[in-house]
Amino acid sequence: MNSQNISKSNHSSSLRKDIGTFGEQLASDFLVRKGYEILVRNFYVRGGEIDIIARLECDLIVVEVKTRTSRAYGFGEEAVDLKKRKRMNKALSSYTALFPIRYIRFDIVAVDIDVPRHSVKIRHLKNIVFD
Repeated sequence: MNSQNISKSNHSSSLRKDIGTFGEQLASDFLVRKGYEILVRNFYVRGGEIDIIARLECDLIVVEVKTRTSRAYGFGEEAVDLKKRKRMNKALSSYTALFPIRYIRFDIVAVDIDVPRHSVKIRHLKNIVFD
């Protein structure tokens, strides 16, 4: 791989990260407007991660955020696969060991960014049950 390919690869990786960070901020703002309290963003433990941990009344809400700029790879919520769910559960186990929790709910916030139209659509899928 020549230096031009490496530079191009690093640029696209950085752009994806920036888009993901932007989507997480939009999702956080959306949840706050809906009455959620954001407790933690980007909670990481070895082998696990959660994008947003929020509270609504006495419930803990674990939120996975998926941001898309096109539908070439499907809808964002379709990307929450078994591997991702395992990473979320690992992080959740570490987090809940620290605090007494009454109820835990898993949500997905899908952020669709239409760059040419300068518009954003947000879908909030609540209480997702994983097989």
